Amino acid sequence: MNDQWLEKEGKKWVAENIISEEQYRLIVAKYKDNHSQRGIGLIPIFASVLIGLGILSFIAANWSGITPPFRLILLIAVLGICYGLGHAFLQKDKEALGQSFIGLGLATFGASLILLGQTYHFVSYDARTFIIWSVPALIYLNFLRGRLLFFLTFAILTGGQIYTLTEFSSYSYVLLILFGLGLGWFVLNEKNRLYIRFFSAGFILNLGFLAGTLDENWLWLIVILLGVYSLSEWLEQGLGSSLKFFASAAAFVINLVLYFTLTNSSSDPFDYPEPLSFLLIFILLAAFLIFSRMKKGTLPALIKSGILFSPWFYLSIFIGNLAVGILYLIVAFVFSGLLLSEGYRTEQRYQINWGIILFLLVTFIAYMNLAWAFMPKSLFFLIGGILLFALYFFLQKKKKDVLAERRTQHEKK
Repeated sequence: MNDQWLEKEGKKWVAENIISEEQYRLIVAKYKDNHSQRGIGLIPIFASVLIGLGILSFIAANWSGITPPFRLILLIAVLGICYGLGHAFLQKDKEALGQSFIGLGLATFGASLILLGQTYHFVSYDARTFIIWSVPALIYLNFLRGRLLFFLTFAILTGGQIYTLTEFSSYSYVLLILFGLGLGWFVLNEKNRLYIRFFSAGFILNLGFLAGTLDENWLWLIVILLGVYSLSEWLEQGLGSSLKFFASAAAFVINLVLYFTLTNSSSDPFDYPEPLSFLLIFILLAAFLIFSRMKKGTLPALIKSGILFSPWFYLSIFIGNLAVGILYLIVAFVFSGLLLSEGYRTEQRYQINWGIILFLLVTFIAYMNLAWAFMPKSLFFLIGGILLFALYFFLQKKKKDVLAERRTQHEKK
């Protein structure tokens, strides 16, 4: 909500006698102050980042000329100053400055671990540096509850997992637990929509990294996502809905990957998971999910997401890869269609918009897969663009017509 929108709409409210002139002035003054205060509050964050980069780059540039004992003293001194200033500002109720210096201290702590490891030749082939680094970050986050600390902790845990995967080709279950329990506990108590979305996306991303390192097969990710989706039924609505959204999004991507791969491969492109254990766990999780939905009376709504998580790839044994690949394409179309239909029924604009985006995405991928090989490239792009524009305008018109019809029905009632 920006100031211009508020002023414009506020004048309409006064003209329509929704609020008085005095109330209008009070509302505008209140939100203008909050808006400007939020903008000013970002300055200490950027200042602390610049100061931290300056100090760390100076130390790194002169690192080789500093003796090991003095290196240790220097880093401890910088840490002490950052944490000391942070706590001093917090005691004076200067939250932005205090948390900025605490964040700077945490960043310095991580850099100190790396630099001292190089100095004293501590060799690590796993994620222990990031594990040690994340512990004080989580402690400060849960005590001070600041936005900067949340994103810094999120970056440490997620970045540590990515670094461990790329450098050591291994996965840290400890970082996953710290992310899920430490960051999750904070998000669950804070109930902030931004935190919830970042946590949910990061958690699903971490599970994707986990599936990529499994010796059996990365397709176990489908069962893992189904497990997250099932357990989310019993979480608080905000966090549960967000986890289900990102789990469904990941399952949708898997469907598209399988469609594209299976329709372009003559032989089996994957070593599928051992059917007995996979299907047993899948059935147990599906039964738990069905039980949860029956208890809440929302079982019919499960069809939309249920088709995404189904292991259709086992059907390739009977009907071949091409047919199963096309089945995955149909599933993607059906899912986006059901999403659109539900959005129209409930008049949820965000759901309608997501349905349109996914429908266009599936159409584009199907067109690209089918037409790329035999169509001249200039014609391919031209027809593809025209097709997407036509679909977009058709779906937008359909959305306006349906919402207008719903609005008319409500007015008649």
